[in-house]
Amino acid sequence: MAFAALTVVLFIFFPEQIMALTTDDAQVNKLGSDYLVITSVSMFTVACVASMLVGLRAMHKPGISTLFSGVGIVANIFLNWVLIFGKFGFPEMGIKGAAIATVISGFIEVLFLYGYLYGKKHLLAFGVEDIRSIIDWDKISRFLKLSLPTTFNFLAWAGGYLFIMQLWAKREFKVWLRYQ
Repeated sequence: MAFAALTVVLFIFFPEQIMALTTDDAQVNKLGSDYLVITSVSMFTVACVASMLVGLRAMHKPGISTLFSGVGIVANIFLNWVLIFGKFGFPEMGIKGAAIATVISGFIEVLFLYGYLYGKKHLLAFGVEDIRSIIDWDKISRFLKLSLPTTFNFLAWAGGYLFIMQLWAKREFKVWLRYQ
């Protein structure tokens, strides 16, 4: 959750600077910045869902994680249609509607997934006492020593990908769109 909070802060307070990493186009920067600010809170839902989905896959239950990912995707597609184009009495909101749909569908996915896990009293349905009982700073330190190099490798890979996208986007926005 700490990384999600950091991302939220960055997206809320520095959206134009983040978008400037990928485009020089003022209109794209403005639209992307609006999208980042609105969707920033969805980082919390991503953190909640991702950890549970990885846990389910590790327990050889990928069907459960796929089902609830599907729920989130279907909700997002439907809400995008409603909010982008102004259906069912909602105003036409364009990219802001897409951002709002992303946030709402993330919360829907969390509610359905956690409702299922806690309703079934699944092994992954843990509470605060469970967390307190397993905190062992020696094990946490060992885990971080093992996992941080992989994390930094992924961040370097993502940074390289961002750099390539930035080069293409600066050439021409249409070129960038072809690769998405």
